[in-house]
Formats: sequence, C-alpha cells, structure tokens
Amino acid sequence: WRLHDGERALAEANRAIELDPDDAWNLGLRALILRWVFGERELAVEDFSAAIELDPESTSLRNSRAWVYLALGRFEEALADAERVAELRPEAPVPLHIQASVYRRMGDEARVLEVLQQHEERIEDYADPETKASAYRWRIGQFQNLGDHEQALAAAEKALEFDPDDWRTYLRRARLKRLVGNEAGFEADCDHAAGVELSEPEDLRDRGNRLGNLCERTELAIEDLTTALEVAPWWADAYNERAIQHVYQGDFEAALSDWARCVKFAEKWPLCHRNLILAYQRLGRFAEALEESDRVIELKPADVEGYLLRGWVLVDLGRTEEAVASVNRALGGHPQGLRFVFPRARGGQL
Repeated sequence: WRLHDGERALAEANRAIELDPDDAWNLGLRALILRWVFGERELAVEDFSAAIELDPESTSLRNSRAWVYLALGRFEEALADAERVAELRPEAPVPLHIQASVYRRMGDEARVLEVLQQHEERIEDYADPETKASAYRWRIGQFQNLGDHEQALAAAEKALEFDPDDWRTYLRRARLKRLVGNEAGFEADCDHAAGVELSEPEDLRDRGNRLGNLCERTELAIEDLTTALEVAPWWADAYNERAIQHVYQGDFEAALSDWARCVKFAEKWPLCHRNLILAYQRLGRFAEALEESDRVIELKPADVEGYLLRGWVLVDLGRTEEAVASVNRALGGHPQGLRFVFPRARGGQL
C-alpha cells in the first residue's frame, strides 16, 4: 500500500482473509484498501459490515463504516453507527465528529453548532492535556468549515495552550492568521512550526510539505524531506514531494533526479511517471519523455491523461499528426482534441 501497489496490497489482504476468514481485522483492512486505493466505497461497506458481524463491539470498525456511509451520502446509516459507538464508548469524541460532519453535509448549521456545544462541555471532563489539545484541534476545522475564523483561532490558541510543541497547530493558526490579514502573525507561526525538533519521518515529511506549500520556505521544506529520506530511503512519496520543492526553486535537474527515484521505488504509481515526463520536457529531453508517456499508458490504459501527455510530447518532437491521434484517442475521437494540440504547436493559433 505504502509503495502504491494497490493490486499487491489487495492480493495480500485477500490471502490474509483466506488464511483466517474469522478475523475481523483482515476484513477491515481490505475495506480500507478498497475505499482509499480503489475508490470502491460500496464494497468497502460490505467488508466493514462483515467485519462488524464478527466483532459487533468494535468501535473502530463502526467509525470507519460511518465515514464511508457519509462519503456515500447515506446519512442516516452514518448517524446510526455514530450512535452505537456512543453507546459502547460514551466518552469517545468520534461520534460527535461524525454527527457534525453529517449535519454539515446536510446543510444544517444549527445542529452542527449544537454538536459543538456538546463537545465543548465534554472537554471539561478530559483530564489528559493531549486529549484536550486534540479536542480543540478538531474544533479548529469545524469552525473553519462554518467560516468562523475568529472561533477557529480561539480553538487553535487553546490547543497550543495544552500542547505548545504541536507544529501542525502552529501552521493551521498561520493559515488562519493570513486569512484575517495578520501577515506578521502568519510569519511568526511559520517560524514556530519550523523550530520544533522532529525525528519521525512521517512528521518531517508532513511538515516539509506544509513549510514549502503554505509558508513558501522551500529550503526548510527540502531539509525536512531530506532528513525523512535519510531514515526511509525507499519512500516514493517523499521523493515526489521533494521534487516539487525543487521545482519551486527552478531546479529541474534536482527534481528530475527525485522523480526518477520515485519511479524506482513505486514503479506502478502513475504520478511519478507523469511528473518525470514534465521534468524531461522542461529540460528538452523529449525522447525520454515519450518513453515515460508510453509507460503511463501501460500502467493506466484507460486513463485519459497518459494519452494527453503523449500528445504534448509528440508536439514537442514536431510529430503533430501523431499528437492529434493520441489526444483524440484520449477524448474518444472528439474533434475538440485538435484544440489541445494545435495552440501549442502553432503559437496559440488554430
């Protein structure tokens, strides 16, 4: 899964179920793969439901199924799962999270505010500072969804009061400060986040992305991503993300090198190949870009983007007729395919 080989992950999950069909965890894991890798939400619900039959008191399985129900727009079923989790674990915050999300999707702001009020009252009962901080972090997003930046900022302040080293909350507060026009506060929170000492590669990768994309601190982003890769040198995602930071700096050679590593460690992940094509094009290495576009098509023969990318590369090579054929293949023979090719081939003129 982490190597972006969804078919292999699913095969391993199927094998685990064959070996132990009564293990609810195996079914739950396959449900997660079906949902997140393949987008098969209905099949994920089936697996979660089968897992719950095996372990009816599992709150994690019910929470997971509730989120899929929510994604499918099956709001009543999502609420039913949330209510059952609340019965099994009255102190658990997730049922309230699910309820708030359901009511927001339904457009019922009044009921969202009711849930937030219940949630605020419950926070007082939490003894652990980290639990309190986590609760306030959730409230940040809820108030953002409601467009209430002041309340979101207040929740961020409380979260940092209970967990002053949480770099994620500093960056969330930075975004909010920028939204309300506080640029000095934005920069200060970016500085705070960058100054927190980290050692886990997942944290370094996440912070690197946000420092680069939100704070525009590309040097710091590259430092974090490089440190993460020193610990996990096989991590295709981190190579892809470091390459993007190199692009922000205009260093396409360094980006190309990282995208080549991304392909090496996740050869079935089309995104690495697509980005490698763009780097080759930027550097004028069109023959290599064409080879990569063929690889994208092999990986995802039904994916429109592979044929579109191939069309652009063929234009770069001056092979316009083949480019038109490739783009038309992507668009099912639609004549608008010509408009994707000729503006670039003829300086923007058909």
